[in-house]
Amino acid sequence: MKKIANKILVLLAVATLISCDKSENSTDNNVNNITYKAKWLVEENGDYKSFEFNESGNYIIVKNAPEGSATSEIVRFGTYETTDDKVLNLSNFGILKIQNTTANRMSFSIATLDNPETEINLNAQRQAEIANSTSTDLLCRTWELVTTNGETVAGTDMELTVLFSAAGTYFVTYLNPTDENDGGLAQWVWTNSNEDSLCYSWDGTAPVCNGENTVSITSLSANTLTIVENSDVYILQPLTSGKSTNTESIKTKSKLHLKKGFFKK
Repeated sequence: MKKIANKILVLLAVATLISCDKSENSTDNNVNNITYKAKWLVEENGDYKSFEFNESGNYIIVKNAPEGSATSEIVRFGTYETTDDKVLNLSNFGILKIQNTTANRMSFSIATLDNPETEINLNAQRQAEIANSTSTDLLCRTWELVTTNGETVAGTDMELTVLFSAAGTYFVTYLNPTDENDGGLAQWVWTNSNEDSLCYSWDGTAPVCNGENTVSITSLSANTLTIVENSDVYILQPLTSGKSTNTESIKTKSKLHLKKGFFKK
């Protein structure tokens, strides 16, 4: 009986070790594959303000504009691919290597295409996110505009994509911009618990819902999004092509406070 008891104890110890090992590996995989898809606010760096990655494979990088310039910030937008769990290839920008991630912090390095031999080490905090819900999950992806007031936008000045994130970001990219106020980086928040309308802001801060900056969401599913602003009806679908091209936009402080609508500042 003593020998049997000893064997049982050995088997339990081995099983415990295997279980712990699987648990640790599962946690690591979860960290590497999931938690970087968020908005990260850079700490103690004069050049970069934030990095954001979404499920649709798009990134947004916000940099401080050079000191003394008339601009407030520079926004880079593009696509990314992962070569392994910890390396992200950022199109038209460079390479990002994740060193460590937790639920709320990430350490990483970047090497830009302009200076590939130099790696810059950065630490960042995860941006607080809008409460998880079915509507938030459906909204937070990259969409392309299909029609405006029933008219197809393909081949017109209104051909655009818009990215929404749970960090409260939305980013509009026009395929053929006509002026510097076409699209750019904005903020959004649900206006009520029904999550059937949202309000927005172009000034870089969380929106204050005053009725003038509110749009209605009349349909939202995995396949379609309908936005109504005043009398204009916009129908969008999840991005199905390469329209979400790379862009760099420079926003001046004065232009930030202009408000023309949901897709134009």
